[in-house]
Amino acid sequence: MTKRNKGLIFIVIGVLVVVIEGIIGIESLWIDLLLGGIGVVLYLIGCIYYALGKGYHWGVGVVLAFLAVVGLIILFVLPEKTVPLEKKVAE
Repeated sequence: MTKRNKGLIFIVIGVLVVVIEGIIGIESLWIDLLLGGIGVVLYLIGCIYYALGKGYHWGVGVVLAFLAVVGLIILFVLPEKTVPLEKKVAE
């Protein structure tokens, strides 16, 4: 599994946790904060893995994660910095 695929999985699970937690509307503040925090951390880890998979420093993933949807769009459109395996073998 590539870092980009792993990143996508973390991003999707993180967003789903936050959305489902918001839909359910849990009455307990502590459980609400816990689930929201877990979702945000998973989203952050996903953005870091996705940035690493594209060849960028992990800090790019952190900064773009804090920009929420805009940062996610930027992360998806950033050009690939890693060299494909076929080019490495040919050299």
